[in-house]
Formats: sequence, structure tokens, C-alpha cells
Amino acid sequence: MDVFGLGLDYALYHKVYNAKAPFGGQWSPVWENLGGNFTSTPVIISTAANRMDLFGLTSDQSMLHRAWTGSGWTGWHELGGAFTSLPIVLPSSSGAFDIFARGLDFQIYHANWKPNAVPDWVPVGGSLLGAPTAASPPAAVRVPNGMFLFVTATDGAVWTTTFDGRAWKPWGSLGPAQRPKPTPNIVDLKNVPNVITFTSEPDATALFPATVLTPTDGGIIDSGAADASAGTEDPRNPLPWTLPICASTYSQSEATTRSGTSGWIKMAGTAKRKPTRATT
Repeated sequence: MDVFGLGLDYALYHKVYNAKAPFGGQWSPVWENLGGNFTSTPVIISTAANRMDLFGLTSDQSMLHRAWTGSGWTGWHELGGAFTSLPIVLPSSSGAFDIFARGLDFQIYHANWKPNAVPDWVPVGGSLLGAPTAASPPAAVRVPNGMFLFVTATDGAVWTTTFDGRAWKPWGSLGPAQRPKPTPNIVDLKNVPNVITFTSEPDATALFPATVLTPTDGGIIDSGAADASAGTEDPRNPLPWTLPICASTYSQSEATTRSGTSGWIKMAGTAKRKPTRATT
């Protein structure tokens, strides 16, 4: 098990737990200084037993990458760009990474990047595809033959676009958590119903039946984690899957919807920040 943390000197530190130590599980004696000058703890992705990839934002808001190869650490490599959110990183079976982050212009940028290559950062959609102004960091999910991308926009609604393996589709709004119900022929200027908007980034996870999960695709089905693989899909018999999405609202209530449903469903409890998930 590997643990990472950001030090007071803004460098990244690393510690290892060895469960196979001769006298029981043991932690490495000291924190290993991996260097860097980061604004927050980098994103860590593990795609194999002896492989970890780290993606972090430096003080100048550009992105750096470093990898553990099984025998040692590579150096820090510059991936460029200028971002206002931590990256969302989706690995693939080809060895490439699909990386998403919010730029200084509050658009979502994407690069399909392979180690040792120069990433080509491009905005997802742009004005021609109706890209929203991002009020939150993005969330991204890999599914068989494509990807879903989500963001909470400045209008308080969750917006989404999809990649079908060839091109990104136009952005579309999933709406705010709740819109006022119109009352025919009644105008009440004193009691204007409020629209309940979202305040956090979306959180999405594609759910596949356990019987269809295989490691052959190598893709990730979670919005940034790296602990599951998407199932392969026979185009003649598409796999059944659902896509729950969660976000917090101004009323501090959580809301969720699934692909194929008509609207947002209010959940019990309150949330002062983005809801999180436990995964096994």
C-alpha cells in the first residue's frame, strides 16, 4: 500500500506499507521526498501491480507527471497547460491516458496522452458544440466504446457530453436539481419559486453487472479512480449498464439521477460538500 501527502514545503512525500514483511506488516521507516512544488496532492493512478502514475499541478498551474515503473521513479515530466482544477485521469488498454482539467478560461480541456509524448490540450467542444462555462472541476467516466464528461456550469445545472470513439457530441444540460412547477394562469410576484442549483462538481460511476467485467479493456469506469476495468462489448449484444450521477445543491441536499430516468431525485440527508463514494 502506498500513501502520498503534500508537505509544508509543497513537495510530495511517499510512504509504503509492506504486508509481506518477515515479522508482520511494516511501514517504510521514513517519508520519501518525491520533490515538486504542488498546490495540492497529485492524482495517483495505478494501472498494474508495479505501476503508478502521478499527475499534479504546480504553483504556475501547469501539469507534471511522474511514474513508478516497478524498479524506480522516473523524473518529473512537464505536460504543460494552465489549469484551475486537479486532473481527472482515465487510463486505457493502449497505455494512453485521457486527461481532463478546467482551464484558466473555465473551459474543460482534454488530452489523449501517452508517456514520453507531448500532450495536445484541446477544449472539449468549444462554442460550436455549446460548451458551458465550467463552475466546477469536471468528472469523467469511461464506458465501452466511449466516454462521458460532466461539469456543473455557471447556471447551476449539470452539463454533459459524450465521446463515441470518434468525436465529441454537442454539450447538453441535465438541468438544475429542481425547477419550479408552473401554475397555469397564476402570476405570484411575491412568492417566486426558487430554482435549486448545484454547488459541487458532479460525481459519476458507470455500473456494470459483475458477470461482464473483464480486464481486457483496461479502461476505467470511475470518475478518476483506477480500481476497476470496463467490460468489453459485443456490438450485437450491448452490455446493460447504468450511470448514476451525484452532486450537492445550495440547500445542502444531495441529488442523483440515472441514465434513462427523467429527472433528479432528492436524497435524504445534507451535504456541505461534494458527496463521495466507498469502493471495493
